[in-house]
Amino acid sequence: VNGLPRYDKPPLVYWAMGLLYALPAQAAWNPLGTWASCLPSALATVAAMLALARTLLRWPQAGRRPALTALSAALAFGLSPLVLLWGRVAVSDALFSALVSGSMLLAWRAIADPGYRRWPLWAVLGLAVLTKGPVAVLLLGITLLLFGWSQGDLAALWRRLKPLPGLALTALVCLPWYGAALLVEGRPFWDSFFGYHNLQRFSQVVNNHQAPWWFFLMVLVVASLPVSPLLLLGLARGIGPLRLAWRPCKPAPPELSLRRFAACWLLAVLLFFTAAATKLPSYWLPATPAAALLIALTAQDPPDRAGRW
Repeated sequence: VNGLPRYDKPPLVYWAMGLLYALPAQAAWNPLGTWASCLPSALATVAAMLALARTLLRWPQAGRRPALTALSAALAFGLSPLVLLWGRVAVSDALFSALVSGSMLLAWRAIADPGYRRWPLWAVLGLAVLTKGPVAVLLLGITLLLFGWSQGDLAALWRRLKPLPGLALTALVCLPWYGAALLVEGRPFWDSFFGYHNLQRFSQVVNNHQAPWWFFLMVLVVASLPVSPLLLLGLARGIGPLRLAWRPCKPAPPELSLRRFAACWLLAVLLFFTAAATKLPSYWLPATPAAALLIALTAQDPPDRAGRW
């Protein structure tokens, strides 16, 4: 950038921009030069909307109309104030959010359907690592730990997803570029990308991006306006009633556990980035698809026997 190396982010979003800039007839469809740089974010946002809708259509949750729930989830995500902003700018956040949500949804599909293939989950996770770094693996790992604990059967989750061969595939997707970058750039890349933009951002405040511990609770509410009450209610119902063992009383059937999985997904993002010293609103983007699922599912909760929702 301006003749200087920039080690802030991995290359996937820049590869996508470069591919679009290489398309012919730029003067006709990209006269100002901005469409090619912003389209990866916009297309990633649309892909995330479609993935949410597809999941709810393929695996409808009990007591809800699949088409309406799918449409509600797609719109709750696409109309989030954060998504409306970051889904049209030339940065890596929207692409990273879409790839993280893809890996999360593929993980849940593999849990819900024993016949569903596992390898796409780990391949998409590798692309997420190529977009913003190893934080993608941590977010998926925390989500799966929370979900397995809440279901009371981490061992079954481990057997179903086979994470060791899966992570080998993830490494096969992303490590060649990291290895090449280290080979070519050496210590400056290691110190800047891993040292500064990953470890130091988590452990220390960088670039004056300091915020109180409750910062992401506020972002949670703002990012889901105007239906934030539905999100808070959905999160409470997704976690479920706790007993003295600090585990929900009744495990959900795998194919009907999407709300609980979405709650664990949202909590994983909340806990991880709340623990980080550096805080930015864009860090919440990977949680917005989970929030959309909770909103859509809660909006169609069937009434109880007393006629209350």
